[in-house]
Amino acid sequence: MRNINYFKILGVITINILFLSLFGCADNKSSSLFQDDSSYFGTDVTQNEFSFKADILILKSKGDPTEKLLSTEVKETMKYALGYMHKEGSIYGGFRTKIINIQSQSPEYYKVTYSYSGRILLANPVKEYSLLIPLLPRRLLEISKMKCHDLKEEVDEGNYWYAWNPYLKDCPFIANVHYTKIKIKFSPIKQETASYPEYKRLIVDGQLKATIFFGANHQNKNWNPLDAKQKDPGAISYQTNRKYLLNLGFTVRHVSKEELSKAYKLKSKFLPFTEELTKITPKGILRFRLHFLSTMLFETEALAFHHLFKAALKNESIIMYDGHSGIGRNLNLKNIELQTGQKILMNPNYQIIYLGSCMPYSYYVDMFFQKKSSENDPNGTKNLDIMAYGKEALFGSPEDIRLIAAIYNYMVVNRNTSYQQILTDKPNYFFGVLGDEDNNLSK
Repeated sequence: MRNINYFKILGVITINILFLSLFGCADNKSSSLFQDDSSYFGTDVTQNEFSFKADILILKSKGDPTEKLLSTEVKETMKYALGYMHKEGSIYGGFRTKIINIQSQSPEYYKVTYSYSGRILLANPVKEYSLLIPLLPRRLLEISKMKCHDLKEEVDEGNYWYAWNPYLKDCPFIANVHYTKIKIKFSPIKQETASYPEYKRLIVDGQLKATIFFGANHQNKNWNPLDAKQKDPGAISYQTNRKYLLNLGFTVRHVSKEELSKAYKLKSKFLPFTEELTKITPKGILRFRLHFLSTMLFETEALAFHHLFKAALKNESIIMYDGHSGIGRNLNLKNIELQTGQKILMNPNYQIIYLGSCMPYSYYVDMFFQKKSSENDPNGTKNLDIMAYGKEALFGSPEDIRLIAAIYNYMVVNRNTSYQQILTDKPNYFFGVLGDEDNNLSK
């Protein structure tokens, strides 16, 4: 096939145990942080390596600044950088930081000058770009006096980074006191050619098992996605995928709440609407399990999702998620472990994870690679490919069905569909794939 403009990316995300979990603290001792980790995007977007130098104020009460402490504080800073520019692109979670200089700024603060290296996804053509970098990220909401964001937005300490705008008329933020506008140095990452899912490795014991989670757009009174009156976008996406599978000749079976409760030991009062769609193919049984449910982190109804998602990561070859990202909360693995009181164990076999939510490229991707990593696979990419959006994405985008079609075509007619064919040359919302750089690229 012809070459399309596709680009490599990578990074490392470490999780904030509270409810932020957006950017990763880089391991400053790691030499593998920027090893090639390919991602393919369409012709309208470029993945770039970038760097800058900046200052940050760190409370002396936190102790003397160390590389680890700096990385933690810069993680908070870069959330604000992402929040301000997220309509234009996305900052990948992994980064490197290094202390350049430390000064005593006041009895309360150290001023730390640091360098930052990371990756950024921007629409073409981009010759130069500037980021807004806070000096006091943990005090911005307090200093703002609630005048530095759109008042239509409800904000708190957990989501203010997503809404802030220092250029509003009455905003008290002062340039070079509370934030700095920094022109970043960046360079495009070279183009890639075709890569393929390792379809054969998805089949385990004669069966390819996949689970799709359709998250509700909001709390519902009606949790039946097949109801003709249903208007929830998550339910409509459920209907679309279900109809597609039925048209391919899959048989459908409703999974009762009693069966779900027993199989997954679910004690939650709220259990999702679940069906299994199955087809016998020349290569084995192909089974899709569909759930329509709440996935919002702090909703009591989401407890079932946490247990089901944890089970899917352990047992399924393909996990697909269509729902809200919760600005980095809903799929946060540490959050889910805290909610369930159980450790998440990843399937040791090869898997594909599809993340159909807003900006999982920034929030979640490397979190899963870290969880999948092992002594023999420190980057976690040998047994995991991740398909994810780089920008805010709408419910019901067609990429999930294109992945389903590729899996079906392999199992039924032995057709190998490349990731580039699945993505297309102009994918929606900066859609791309990561972890495929070490796949077997032959058909």
